[in-house]
Amino acid sequence: MQILSRGMTATRILIGLASCWFIIPKEAVAQSAPGVLIVAADPWDAECVKRIGGEHVHVKSLFAPETGAMPSNYEACDERIRGLLCFRLIIFRDDAYCPNECFWRERMAAANPEGAVYQVSHWRCSAAIGCDRRIQQASDIHGALASILPEHRASLDANLKAELRRLQSQRLRSLQLASGE
Repeated sequence: MQILSRGMTATRILIGLASCWFIIPKEAVAQSAPGVLIVAADPWDAECVKRIGGEHVHVKSLFAPETGAMPSNYEACDERIRGLLCFRLIIFRDDAYCPNECFWRERMAAANPEGAVYQVSHWRCSAAIGCDRRIQQASDIHGALASILPEHRASLDANLKAELRRLQSQRLRSLQLASGE
């Protein structure tokens, strides 16, 4: 008899805990998520978004070779895109035109009108070295993130400063190597 009452007590506790799950406000569940989903078409942009967005973002690449989601594999891309439809922002470059990327990006934007699509600018100046382009792209990515995450502006600004310092140090190392120092 005592074993039966313990079992019933345990069942009541489990039912009580399960019912609490449905009472929890949606905002609390959303806040426990690892960050808003950002989809980046370019791997460098994905890394930059991770460094600038920090813990506020969860970054996925549009095409992921490890999942088989390559532009030429429609089925794998379609499956991957379905998993990315809760995105908050898609970041792509205007200097890299890929018809497949454009197709999937437009399809995602149509399926999630709440999400934003952001085009990272490209310097057309042929004299600009790669580091200057990276600095401009990091600034553009920061602007896109700040527009969708204004409540985390201070953190995003601090992360941008750290990223710009990192890029500046790469530029100095490149100049030192070129000059033979």
